[in-house]
Amino acid sequence: MQRVASTDPPPAAPSDRWARIAGCIGAAFLLIGLALLAHTSRADRRQVLGRYSVDYFGLVAFLVASGAWWAGGLRRGSAWARAAGRSLRVAVEAAGLALFTFALIEGACRLVERPLSRYIGGPALARRYQDMVHLNSRRMRGPEWSLARPPGTWRLLALGDSFTFGLGVPQESTCVRHLERDLARPGGPRVEVINTGWTGYNTVEERAVLDTLGLRFQPDLVLLGYCLNDPERRNTTFPLVVPEPIALRLGWSVAYHSVRALAYHVMVALKLRPGYTDYIHSLYDTGTPEWRRHVQALRGIVADARAAGAPVVVAVWPLPDHAHGFSPYEFAREHEQAVRAVEASGALVVDLLPLFAHGRYTDFALSDWDPHPNPGAQRRAAAAIRDVIEARGLGPGGAR
Repeated sequence: MQRVASTDPPPAAPSDRWARIAGCIGAAFLLIGLALLAHTSRADRRQVLGRYSVDYFGLVAFLVASGAWWAGGLRRGSAWARAAGRSLRVAVEAAGLALFTFALIEGACRLVERPLSRYIGGPALARRYQDMVHLNSRRMRGPEWSLARPPGTWRLLALGDSFTFGLGVPQESTCVRHLERDLARPGGPRVEVINTGWTGYNTVEERAVLDTLGLRFQPDLVLLGYCLNDPERRNTTFPLVVPEPIALRLGWSVAYHSVRALAYHVMVALKLRPGYTDYIHSLYDTGTPEWRRHVQALRGIVADARAAGAPVVVAVWPLPDHAHGFSPYEFAREHEQAVRAVEASGALVVDLLPLFAHGRYTDFALSDWDPHPNPGAQRRAAAAIRDVIEARGLGPGGAR
């Protein structure tokens, strides 16, 4: 019987398939990287070539470099194509192993999430706060507010960081919501307190929020919630461990927060960075560029708000220590320096330290690992701020 030779092409070898896949991925990476070069980073983060942040430029460089290498897979039969295919296969297998390992670690961390938080400082549980937060279309905590102030409405604009945002506190129990209810009077104008606070903001960022968005709400009064870490340049108490764009997408992970906290404690033990107490002390060195930027931003907030016809009130929050609360107060010098800096800026100061100075840590803080003000502290602070606003005649005596 005569055998007829097959005319079908021989099946591609696995190495050829990997080379073709590498070529397609490389071409896509190159196109994406080149497209990203057309966009610039925020004006305050253009450290590379005057156009890009370090993280953004690193991402583009990775896409272009890896894309250029893997695009060699399009040169079929060449040594470059075979090498590109092999490297992609190794990368895929390594990524799969890494994801599997990460899933195991994540599961283990979630099983011991609560007891683990007592040893690493609490970041593992911070993600739970997200469940009680509602953000509007402008990523602000609260309802939708129109930019134009409605007739017969008195508005207070709140600036600040996580203390003002109300981290760990239900929406209706935050200081700003208490203020909104407390300042309203029967027969008086409608009161709106607009919360622009955001976790991790420093004073420079708070001024940027005021100038780019806050003043567009036409506030009658501006309230700045001052926390003692406000002079810091960036909120990096716990190291990010990975590049910032990746870190922003790992907020859901208990394992990631645990690794960050563990890295922080290891670095402190090895004296590679100061502990949190020493860190706060260092922020109040008046000879540093950070302090000068902080003071300039404080004065800028007051000047910009006044130019728009809105006085500024600054509530200076104390920062308790878990070991002994406020007695003795570990940051007494820094707190007094903060109050003086606010007074020098021309703002009206509401010093909240006397309100809590004789209380226990648990009267103020959310938990033994989280010193953010709890609902009771938020309510007491709102009452103190309201009293000062009304005593100085800055309240909603009549809407403009």
